[in-house]
Amino acid sequence: MLALYCFFAFICITLLYMEYWANIFAVLFSLVLGAYGIILLYQLRNSYRIEYLNSLFFFQIFIVAFGIYGLLGSALVRNILLKYEVNIVGLESVAQIVPYLGMPFMIAAWFLLIKASAELMDKKLHQFIAIGYFMLFTAAFLLYGYFLKSLTDAEELDASSLNRSIRQAFYLCELAVVLYILVFIAFGTASIKQKRRLILVVRFAIILLLWVALKSVALHFASVHLYIRLYYMLLFFAGSLPLILLLKTYLQKHAVPQTSDQAKTNDTALIERFGITPREHEIILEICKGKTNKQIADDLFISLQTVKDHTHNIYKKVGINNRVQLVKLFS
Repeated sequence: MLALYCFFAFICITLLYMEYWANIFAVLFSLVLGAYGIILLYQLRNSYRIEYLNSLFFFQIFIVAFGIYGLLGSALVRNILLKYEVNIVGLESVAQIVPYLGMPFMIAAWFLLIKASAELMDKKLHQFIAIGYFMLFTAAFLLYGYFLKSLTDAEELDASSLNRSIRQAFYLCELAVVLYILVFIAFGTASIKQKRRLILVVRFAIILLLWVALKSVALHFASVHLYIRLYYMLLFFAGSLPLILLLKTYLQKHAVPQTSDQAKTNDTALIERFGITPREHEIILEICKGKTNKQIADDLFISLQTVKDHTHNIYKKVGINNRVQLVKLFS
């Protein structure tokens, strides 16, 4: 990964006096790496069938979607309008509306990153956290729209101040999300018993913090020079690759890939054979993780008695008497 960034730097320096081709190269290179991240996560989620890989897969899709729509789309609209000599107020108004309309992609991406971080520690986000998150960012989204409207309605528009304030708002929101994840991880590491899983979570947190910090610095100074903007674009599209490669390396060492045929034989066939319902299957998966009835009730947002009733029904269907037998059967 470091070699790719060095290669990017070398090409940018080579194209120092060829800004048009530097732009073209940076866009294509960033898009290719972003697409590679999606493909890599797709392969991993299909091979290992782990929840956090599924969340990260959709996180990467939303990141690339916003990058194409919000970053590249805004630059494209600005360049087109410049050719028609649109006044600065109209130019900045339209150019900022494009990324604004793409913000739902980023709001969804940040939530999926929080969800993936929780799943990495074998935890589930409480439904109130999810509801609170979307309520908070919906309100912020509407306030941001009102802020843009009030600025663009003004007779005189300071384009540089507008761009700077929007950049600051964006990276402050992203830093807030990452700080929440880091706090969540810091308090959750005590429950991680496996040393190798603990090391994985710590490395994941460090890489995530470095990625967002580098993006924030690049975004803050994006107006200084073209090549800082190009580096920001590269970090935005491809900065998650170190996280993906970290997980890939860990899984290759400590996990066994599961093909669709194996999954059918090991799990689905048993479900079909004994007539296990989807909710009962969820209970079985939680039991196989070694969780107590109380922990299962909290994680699945159901009552303790409901967990006991489901467990009793599972034992009756399968023809066993205890958890040890159930774990042996479904592991």
